[in-house]
Amino acid sequence: MEAFSLMKILGGLMMLAAASRFGIPAFRNLRTSQRLAESGTQVEGRVVSVFRKVTRNSDSVGSSRTVTLIETIEFTTADGRTVRGNPVLSDVGRTNRSGASVVVYFDPAQPESFIAPLDELKVSPLRPVVLLLVCAIFVIWGLSWVLGSLG
Repeated sequence: MEAFSLMKILGGLMMLAAASRFGIPAFRNLRTSQRLAESGTQVEGRVVSVFRKVTRNSDSVGSSRTVTLIETIEFTTADGRTVRGNPVLSDVGRTNRSGASVVVYFDPAQPESFIAPLDELKVSPLRPVVLLLVCAIFVIWGLSWVLGSLG
């Protein structure tokens, strides 16, 4: 096997690993948020704090920054337990809801697993779906490299 084929196989395997690293959690979060929105217990919660996470990216073309708001939400379950944490999936974008009352959907068996959608009826699946599409492209690309080098 020549060195170029080996490099293509390794590159393909790296693409497959990256796709699974990002795709599996995105799929789980999407599935969990849909399940909670459809059959989770609904209560009112409050956004107790918002952390503003800034990610900076630089390359030869220029630099950019991404701002992500991470909410900490507190709510009380039917049995009187107070839960404070971060939603499993957030679609708030740049909307700062600090101090606001929000609708929370949670699993009574696992109240730490909850969502608090911006649109009180459902979580937007846009981000995880886009991430899953990108991962699918990486899977196809990685498989084509690996199988093309072997065959």
